[in-house]
Amino acid sequence: VGEMFHPAPKIPMATPDFQLPELSLNPAPAPEPVMAFDKAPSDGPTSTPTVTQPYGELSPGLSGTGVQAHHLNQDAAYGSVVPTDQGLTLPRPGNAITDVGSPHFDAHATKEGFWNQFREGGAREGEVPTTGEDLQNTHTSLINAGVPEATAKQAVQEAGAQLQQYGLSPTDPVPRVPGRLNQVKP
Repeated sequence: VGEMFHPAPKIPMATPDFQLPELSLNPAPAPEPVMAFDKAPSDGPTSTPTVTQPYGELSPGLSGTGVQAHHLNQDAAYGSVVPTDQGLTLPRPGNAITDVGSPHFDAHATKEGFWNQFREGGAREGEVPTTGEDLQNTHTSLINAGVPEATAKQAVQEAGAQLQQYGLSPTDPVPRVPGRLNQVKP
């Protein structure tokens, strides 16, 4: 792949003081990058590099590459709280709607399965999941999209810290259950 993009700047993030079931949101050791352009610089030997970038910083550099910026706190769910351009993202190969089997498509397919529980006809129709439940599913979606475990955990930690910075705790309801993405059928 090569160095196609500049490394992500160090984004100061508050250390979250909460945990999700079976997924610690305490800082993890620096993960191996998912792709060459996931690697972020470190401010020194004791800091952990971030693995995410705000959408407004990552997305413009991806134009025409076949890679898209994947919102960890899905914009359709959190856009009323977290500004779209500030939402933390990871670069994921493929189109989320049309590129069946690509990492970005697979991440969203997992998210769609989660959201379907809360949509019309779903087992939890009428309920609204907590941000903690959504973050747990985000972790699962990243693993299903081929993101290494250490990177997925750190990315979710950063996403949880961002929600906390905007006033949401893991027990708060997600601001909005998004409508269907209408991905093409595999």
